[in-house]
Amino acid sequence: MSEVLVVGDAIVDFVFEDVDRVPDPGEEMVASRFEVRPGGSAGYASLGLAAQDVDVRVSTPVGADRLSEQWLTFMSEHGVDTEMVNRVPGTGISTAAAILTDTDRSFVTYRGAAGNTSVEIPDSGTADIVLVSGFAQAPYLWSDDGVASIQKLGEREAPVLLDTNWSPSGWREAFEEVLPSIDYLLVNDTEVRRLGEATAIPAAGSALVERGVGTCIVKAGEEGCIVVDNDGFETVPTDFTETVDTCGAGDFFNAGFISALSEGKSVTKAARRGNLVAGEAIRVFSIDDKLSSIEALS
Repeated sequence: MSEVLVVGDAIVDFVFEDVDRVPDPGEEMVASRFEVRPGGSAGYASLGLAAQDVDVRVSTPVGADRLSEQWLTFMSEHGVDTEMVNRVPGTGISTAAAILTDTDRSFVTYRGAAGNTSVEIPDSGTADIVLVSGFAQAPYLWSDDGVASIQKLGEREAPVLLDTNWSPSGWREAFEEVLPSIDYLLVNDTEVRRLGEATAIPAAGSALVERGVGTCIVKAGEEGCIVVDNDGFETVPTDFTETVDTCGAGDFFNAGFISALSEGKSVTKAARRGNLVAGEAIRVFSIDDKLSSIEALS
């Protein structure tokens, strides 16, 4: 069985669902549902992999607070190996308030432990696949040491995947430095247009391939997934599903994609599984229901 190492951000999400819009300053609104979720890009992807019976380890910074302990406990209870987690003293785990409206999501994030630039990325050891997840949310990955560690990962034969998870400025220069070390870049349709500086997804993806990425995997919602490489592009459609909660959808796609890669499946088949896993995750609200739905696919 393949072993996957996930490097990235650990976040505890405070998710407010079914709000008409983001409140105006001084305004209070009432959500119909709420959940505290141990997640972050690294957390959700790791949970999604473990739910598919993939051997997964996570390396991410957490703090010394109760939320950090709850995050670690939840991961361990769901089959994720947390031995490589970095505990950063004097700070708390990253947190985010997620407001889910009928049309989109809005976030307010506190970077906490992930904002500590002295956090080290461990050697990948025996991992067969490495996912760098939530790159834009984790300043420790943008440091000189972080960039060097990702470049070192790229020197191994094991494939390296990177998901940007777009956030405010500060990460783009480091991102360009690590691009040639990335075998699969995982982005959504908005991110690829920004990064590739083109309106059409195939053109934007091609621009990133020209800058060093092996293959660009574009998550495009109801359109499915678009795979762009040196040979051109391919659209991998998805079955439409009723959307209840898209928080973490891209990370669960990553888990499906990687689980198929770990079995030696083609990129097209990996994209199909990514679509399938993400589809299961977004049609229910609670994190437990999401993981149960993914487990049922096995």
